[in-house]
Amino acid sequence: MNVTKKRLKKAKEKWVKELPNILLAYRTTLRNATNETPYSLAFKFEAFSLEVGLPTIQTEASDTSYNKEVLARDLDIADERRENTLIRMADYQKQLAKTYNHKVQHTQFSVRDLLMRKVVENTKNSTDGKLGLNWKGPYKIVNLAGKGAYYLKKFEDKEVLRP
Repeated sequence: MNVTKKRLKKAKEKWVKELPNILLAYRTTLRNATNETPYSLAFKFEAFSLEVGLPTIQTEASDTSYNKEVLARDLDIADERRENTLIRMADYQKQLAKTYNHKVQHTQFSVRDLLMRKVVENTKNSTDGKLGLNWKGPYKIVNLAGKGAYYLKKFEDKEVLRP
């Protein structure tokens, strides 16, 4: 989508005329994760643009029955293409997870360990501004809730509601 934004900024006042071309280009470009275009996944066949103009030798010699056969064939294999796409997406996500997990250093905590919690945007006090706290705590781990999740207690022995 960054390319879309750049092209729209480049078009400036003419962005209304340029938008359909940009969207067509975006929808008909192959994606890494699926090896398919968004248009073909949604409508079961590839998009093509037609230009209306004067008849040429190529348009006069075209066979419309062949086009209908090709469309019918594409519709027949659409389910197979979608299944292949799902398999490719699962493989792509597995590769991404493997790359991410290779770089991450996992830390295991145990019961009675002390830790600080990172303050995220939705729990941050909006009046603090840039100088607000980035960490809350300390908290004490009371029990394990699952892989990487813990039940916490504040030092005043108040249990934190969510693990």
